[in-house]
Amino acid sequence: RFATVLVCCSHWMACIWGICGTTLGTNLTCQGADPVFTPIDDVSPPPIDELVGESWFTTLYRSKLGITVDNPCVPFHVYSASLHWAVMTITTIGYGDIVPVRVEEYCLSVSCMLVGAVIWAYIIGSGCSVLSNMNPVKLQMQDKMDNISRMSREQKVDPE
Repeated sequence: RFATVLVCCSHWMACIWGICGTTLGTNLTCQGADPVFTPIDDVSPPPIDELVGESWFTTLYRSKLGITVDNPCVPFHVYSASLHWAVMTITTIGYGDIVPVRVEEYCLSVSCMLVGAVIWAYIIGSGCSVLSNMNPVKLQMQDKMDNISRMSREQKVDPE
């Protein structure tokens, strides 16, 4: 059950993150299976109008250009990167290799972190609950001992 929750939430978070990056990242277009990047001037800082089409998606693939076989024009590659980000966000590992670069992405990222924290807390808490309830005889004994201790205190029984 916990794995199902983790897989479903990771999938949906990856889809949302991927859609956000590809929708905002207009500086990258695909001509068939070939990515085409809108050039950014080498001046520092570049003109703001050149940065309007940047997103985590364009930044990630522009930085890996020529050093990876990952192709931003292949939906599975984009989904894999998005799923990587989603799992790292939910599990609070957060490698930092895929980062937001626009205010829209920061807002989405924070929302995903909050949702991910709640989901991860639920999974960890539920897992701990399952593990702590694995020995019912021990739990019954502990419950009886707690009741005896409480009754002894209420009745002011001498502990000796």
